[in-house]
Amino acid sequence: MGDEKAGDVPVVEEGRWWRRRPVVVYGFVVAVFIGLGYSFVADMLVNRHIEALERDAETGIIAGFEPIELGNKAGKRAVLMVHGFIGAPDCFGELPKVVADEGWYVHSMLVEGHGTSPRDFEKTSAEDMLAGVKAELARLQAEYETVVVVGHSMGGALSTLAVSELGADGLVLVAPFFGLSVPAPMGLIRVAARVAAPAVRWAPSRPGGAPVAKRENRSKVNHYHWIPMQGVLAALEVERQANDAAVLEGVTCPVLLLHSKKDRVTSPKASQKAFDKLGSGDKSKVIYERSNHVLHWDYDAEAANEEVAKFLGGI
Repeated sequence: MGDEKAGDVPVVEEGRWWRRRPVVVYGFVVAVFIGLGYSFVADMLVNRHIEALERDAETGIIAGFEPIELGNKAGKRAVLMVHGFIGAPDCFGELPKVVADEGWYVHSMLVEGHGTSPRDFEKTSAEDMLAGVKAELARLQAEYETVVVVGHSMGGALSTLAVSELGADGLVLVAPFFGLSVPAPMGLIRVAARVAAPAVRWAPSRPGGAPVAKRENRSKVNHYHWIPMQGVLAALEVERQANDAAVLEGVTCPVLLLHSKKDRVTSPKASQKAFDKLGSGDKSKVIYERSNHVLHWDYDAEAANEEVAKFLGGI
C-alpha cells in the first residue's frame, strides 16, 4: 500500500475469471446433458404410456375420456360442459346426470387436444381449444332455445371467452382458471414457462393424484399422465385472454361462480377479481371450505350440484 503513487490505476488480478471459466463451462455442459437425458427418457416413457392406453378403435379416444351425452335431446334446453387442463368430460362427476334429470340435454364435450394423446395436446394452441368450444356452443345454440355453459378450471376460462363472444343464457364457472394458487405473479410464471419449454418438453402428472381432498376419489378422475410444456403455454395463453377486461365485460348473462378456499390449483382470489369485472348484472357465488380443485368429485360435490341445479332452475 505504501508503494502506491497518486494517479496509479489499481491492477486487477488477471486470470481470476479465466480460472473459473472451466467450472462454468463444465457446469453448462453437464446441465445440457442432463436436460437431453431427461428429455430422451421422458419421451420414451410418454411413448410407453400412450401405447398402453385402451382406446376406441374408430375414434381413437382413450377409455374414460369419451364425451358425455345425457338427457332430453329433443327438448328446448341444453347445457354445454367444458372440462379443464389435461382433463376429461367426467370431471363433473354426477353433475351431468343431476342436470339431465332436471329435463336438460347435457353435452360434456372433449376439448381439442385432449382424450387421445398428450402428443396431440402438445400440438394444440389456445386458439384451437377456443375454436372447439365455440363450435360446440354455436351448434347447441342453433338447435336449442336455451343454452347454458358450465366450465371447470381451464374450461371455465375457455367458456368465459366463448360466452363473451357468442353469448349464452347462463354461465357457471367451477374453480375457473383466472390465476394459479401459487405465490408468484402470472406474468413471471408465463416467462418461466417460456424459458423452460425448450429444455423441458414433458412433465409427469401423478397417476391417481387428481387434486381432490377426498382421497378415495382421486383415482376416479381421468387425466393425462404426462403434461407437454407446449400445452402449459397454451393454457397460460387461455388464462391471459380470459382476464382481458373487454372479455369479462362482454359476459352479460347470469353467472354462478363456485370455488373452494382450499383449491391448490386455481386461485380463488383471481376468480373473485374476474367475477367482479364480469358485465353481468345477475351474478352469484358460493365459496366452499373443504374441497380442492376438482370440486364435483370432492367433499362439496353434492352441495355444488344442488347450486347448479338451482341456478338452472332460474334460467
